[in-house]
Amino acid sequence: MLPWMQNHLSGLEYGSVLDLFGGTGSVSFMFKQMGKRVVYNDHLQFNHLIGKALIENDNVHFPEAEINNLFTGVPETDFIRNNFKGIYYTEDENCELEVVAGNIRKLRAGSYKQALAYYALFQACLVKRPFNLFHRANLSIRLAKVDRNFGNKTTWERPFEELMTRYIKEINSAVFVGKEKCRSTCFDALDAPVNVDLVYIDPPYLFNTRGNETSDYLRCYHFLEGLARFSEWESLIDRETINFRMAPEQKNRWIDKESIYESYDLLFEKFRDSIIAISYKKGGIPSVEFLRKQLKRHGRRVSTKTCHYKYALNHQNGNASKNREVLFIAE
Repeated sequence: MLPWMQNHLSGLEYGSVLDLFGGTGSVSFMFKQMGKRVVYNDHLQFNHLIGKALIENDNVHFPEAEINNLFTGVPETDFIRNNFKGIYYTEDENCELEVVAGNIRKLRAGSYKQALAYYALFQACLVKRPFNLFHRANLSIRLAKVDRNFGNKTTWERPFEELMTRYIKEINSAVFVGKEKCRSTCFDALDAPVNVDLVYIDPPYLFNTRGNETSDYLRCYHFLEGLARFSEWESLIDRETINFRMAPEQKNRWIDKESIYESYDLLFEKFRDSIIAISYKKGGIPSVEFLRKQLKRHGRRVSTKTCHYKYALNHQNGNASKNREVLFIAE
């Protein structure tokens, strides 16, 4: 959907962009390629590191000759092996993660080189997981000897070193000098900087008819957040959960059906002097009509564009007619 989105946003007058819920960084990357001054933002530390490596970084590459060094040595801790045995990865893989995560922590803290290594580690961890998530203790899905009609068993079983080598090469090839200086920040959406021409909003999607487990990104990616915040990890774990998720440090207003309406109102007021672009899906909470009315109440001229899309695992996800991306442009 990026070319479709770029087509509709390229005609607007703006030089700076805040990608408020930055996530994977793909939209920020698009804006950087367009020559904009991009502020990538995400409240999760692991995503902030992805933004640092991919968006803020202009010219640093991870030396491919040093990849093997990340896997050399013995584990300095047994934290992952003790806490996540049999949950996400095999015992050998947990030991390997202890080694590589420890070696990444030895790189200069806050450096682009370290951020690049973290990017590769996070991507490797994701592709070795069924559904690319950490919301359930389901290593058994990967290891079971059964006929399969989903997933990628071949990738799940590839060694971490092979996968990290792939992703280091991938991100090295994506590093380029932006026309304007870009940066990565780590704020809650309502605390993010406001001095930008355009704010792009792609919030967690709240389903109207079923649960919202996958809308809670800390729940889904807590293991990656733990790797990014290793020294704090033990104190953040909710040991009442079967898969040792992180306990939220504060209420997440963006996945709460009661507070979400007020949250949007506060957001629209906060960015009253910026163009607002919202990427949304039909059938969610709040409704498309609510968002349109709310933007107009804030004095905006609103236009909407729609585009059909497919999901990765289940292309139509039950009802193809509902799988439409809505792009709000509020000037």
